[in-house]
Amino acid sequence: MMRYKWIDIARGLAMLMVIIGHVSGSEPAFQAGQNFLFLGNLPIFFFFSGLLYRPKPLGERIKTNFNTLILLYIVFALLILAYEWPAVKFGHASWSLTGTLLGALWAGGNNSTMPAGMMSLGAVWFFVALGLATIVFSCVQALVAKLPDHWRIITLVVISLGLFGLGLLAPAVTP
Repeated sequence: MMRYKWIDIARGLAMLMVIIGHVSGSEPAFQAGQNFLFLGNLPIFFFFSGLLYRPKPLGERIKTNFNTLILLYIVFALLILAYEWPAVKFGHASWSLTGTLLGALWAGGNNSTMPAGMMSLGAVWFFVALGLATIVFSCVQALVAKLPDHWRIITLVVISLGLFGLGLLAPAVTP
């Protein structure tokens, strides 16, 4: 497949917006800029990534996601656990290794939404969320591909609005 530099540049700029938005933290001086960055960074990234999307069989998509996203998540989770172990073992950490391990298995990104004392591993939850979203998208795409041409767009819009509405009505505490 041919690479389009302008798409890679747009995706890179969107990811820089994500990074800058997270790094700026909750400093009041950065709040307006942070709100602007968070307004469109991921939609921009996903829009340009969608331009590169090519359908694959579901088994191949799952294998690709595991190799590129889930393995990376597991490596980061293990590194975070190894980093936190001395703080828990020898220091006075306010969390437990069990809570952190359970949090790694849950893969949520925010301690305030983690159930039963689980600890978030931070932004690495995104690897799991992206993998799940790609699999859901692939399933929807396979379902819609079987429909007549005139029903594809309508079905995609209805499914998209339904998932969006579900997200608004019942915000997830999982990836």
